[in-house]
Amino acid sequence: MLCRCNKGMTLTEMLITLAICSIVLGIVIPSTGHIINANRLTTQVNELRSSLALTRSEAIKTNQQVVICKSQDNQYCIRQ
Repeated sequence: MLCRCNKGMTLTEMLITLAICSIVLGIVIPSTGHIINANRLTTQVNELRSSLALTRSEAIKTNQQVVICKSQDNQYCIRQ
């Protein structure tokens, strides 16, 4: 008895698979960019909230006015 087992794909099957993968990736990739931008914005908002909470806490703790300023080295404010 002779067994004819398929051990690979035909060229047509491979082209159809590649076409389907290309269509799916074409749909998924643009929406992924939107999700990444939304996550970046959420991260920045959360960092600002954290800074405001820390500033308020320090002002209450020291009973003095506290200022938030942009800094590159966390030591000196950047003047604009």
